[in-house]
Amino acid sequence: IMKGHKFNVAVSGTHGKTTTTSMLSHITLKANLDPTILVGGDVDAIEGNYKIGDSEYFVTEACEYMDSFLDFNPNVAILLNEEMEHVDYFKSIEQIRESFTKYASIVGRDGVVVYNIDDENTVISAEQVQARKVSFGLSEAAIIRAVNIDLERFPIEFDVCVEGEQLMHVTLPAFGKHSVYNAL
Repeated sequence: IMKGHKFNVAVSGTHGKTTTTSMLSHITLKANLDPTILVGGDVDAIEGNYKIGDSEYFVTEACEYMDSFLDFNPNVAILLNEEMEHVDYFKSIEQIRESFTKYASIVGRDGVVVYNIDDENTVISAEQVQARKVSFGLSEAAIIRAVNIDLERFPIEFDVCVEGEQLMHVTLPAFGKHSVYNAL
């Protein structure tokens, strides 16, 4: 299905894939990109877990279990985090990192790998890939960074900076620092 689209964005990570893919789906819908969407959970905006769009855009969740994401064809590979999970298949964190590195490499030199700079394992995977890299996170080294984070209230609020310049203020109806990472 992805090969029939020009712009393929795949969200991977051991946690947060469904939430992040849902957020990205909302963004692409609001931007009137009319994407094809495939998510691991139901999204109110598309009244289910998939939408067949009429454009060159494809947004999907990319699950690492049994290396299934290695069959995907993304132009943009998003690496949220890499932790020990699916222990019936993965026997070590090194094996997980190797799988994520192979997945991120699929984008090729012309693709983009968006990765969580605050997650040691995604950094290791991203460093090994020959593609344009865009980091996100809370640390000062991140290209896309959340600052002025207020997790004490609901909804949570923060500012997004890109290369040190404030881009926008975000009010997110969610809880927790993990939600800030998913939104970035």
